[in-house]
Amino acid sequence: MKGLIYIFSLFIWGTLFLSCNKVSNNKQTSSLTFVNDSVFISKIRNLSLIISKEKEEGVLDYYVKDLPTKEHPYYVIQVGKMNSSRLEIFYNFYCYPKSDEIKLYDTINDSLIIPH
Repeated sequence: MKGLIYIFSLFIWGTLFLSCNKVSNNKQTSSLTFVNDSVFISKIRNLSLIISKEKEEGVLDYYVKDLPTKEHPYYVIQVGKMNSSRLEIFYNFYCYPKSDEIKLYDTINDSLIIPH
């Protein structure tokens, strides 16, 4: 009986240890992807559609969804409002570091447009 309790307690401690590691990895990832200070975030914050959305919704959150790669040379920055369970996305911006250009994803036409 003591052996069974010992094995069970080892299982519980091992599970707790592994789950703590996963949580800390997620925190590291999310702290890297939520951005407050960047050139593109500053430019996005000054767009008229963002200014008007912040008047409606309050302070918005900015999330870097994708980093540039050779195949896709742009950042994807999502702008939305964090609620208790998720980030509600309002806009997806494609930011090109080489040209310093920002484009907005138009969901209706499935295209990229230059925001005003």
